[in-house]
Amino acid sequence: MPPPYEPSSLASSTETPSTTSTVSSPHESPATEYESSLNRPSIPRVNSSPTLTIPQSNVSGSSQRLTPSPTAGPSQSSLTSPSDHTHLAARNTQITDLSEEFDYEPAPSPSTAGASSNPYISDDLLNGVSIGFEPPPMSAQLGTWNKALPTIISLPFGRSVPLHIQAPSWRHVLKLLARLPGTSIQPTIEALAETKTEHKLRTVIQFAKPHLASTEWRVILWFTLEHPVPSNVPGSPRYVNDVNVLPWSYTFSQPPQLLRGGSDSQLAKAYTIPVTSSLSFPKLPITCPDLAMYLHAAMEVSRRHINDSSSGVRKLAKMIDFCYPNANADETASTERRGVGNLFKRVIGRNNNRKRGGNEDTYDLVTPFVADEWG
Repeated sequence: MPPPYEPSSLASSTETPSTTSTVSSPHESPATEYESSLNRPSIPRVNSSPTLTIPQSNVSGSSQRLTPSPTAGPSQSSLTSPSDHTHLAARNTQITDLSEEFDYEPAPSPSTAGASSNPYISDDLLNGVSIGFEPPPMSAQLGTWNKALPTIISLPFGRSVPLHIQAPSWRHVLKLLARLPGTSIQPTIEALAETKTEHKLRTVIQFAKPHLASTEWRVILWFTLEHPVPSNVPGSPRYVNDVNVLPWSYTFSQPPQLLRGGSDSQLAKAYTIPVTSSLSFPKLPITCPDLAMYLHAAMEVSRRHINDSSSGVRKLAKMIDFCYPNANADETASTERRGVGNLFKRVIGRNNNRKRGGNEDTYDLVTPFVADEWG
């Protein structure tokens, strides 16, 4: 098994980009390029704004911390409890535009004012976005995220529903994550106390349609902490290496409805990112821009195996091409290795013809400068 990937923390809002640091060679493999570009030590990000907790069964519009809490009381303002999906159908009988397979809450109501204080996050970028431990909204009409974007998302160790991040497309979710340097995913305090080993992130990528007649495939990212598979479990390696098998952490409780059944359908297709010789599971904490790089590296690894019928790794690239044939036509045709700066030019969608150094591109596009109270 390869050494664990260690994401770096991104530059704080008062830093200036270094002109002496090096940029990975464009001839490196995606995973090597991705890991070698993250060579700074991890520094906890300090946020001067107040931090609140969004319990597992609650979502507060003013909250900045997102973490599940199985002890949340019913008196708190809430949407749904992610630990009990059976209540969703009773509360959402008004939803008529969904397939009978899915009983999910409607998308958030559109907001006229952007919920994010990040100047690099536009209202368009928040359209169709949902983040939380509750099931993702799958109504036919896209809603707009109108809550405060969390700065810390805490994942528990053990029995828990997975975290989800939903966006209208693959490109959209990478662009969103790349512009959230102030948001990170980390283990809960209880998880850190329960196990002293390093925590790693397991990721399942799913593409789903709200109903059979829809032509739009939305992307849903599912996240849990990696759990060691007991040695006496038959076929234990498949929980680490098989792209069609959910991680071992999903065996502790019933998986989300979209992930049940264990096979792809006309409404949903899933891919579990495996550990490979060139790409390991990322260590926590991880910032959202680093997470975007990990996802892109996983896609590039998949593209390298696009013609290898003996490898399931190619499934992700084929899924992306199937769900977004027009948006990915240019990227499918090009197999040229690019540096980190060019990589994120494609992700974020900027096309600046000025000749600039790779370090400046990376700092500007991945960790944009945002002035704070210190100037």
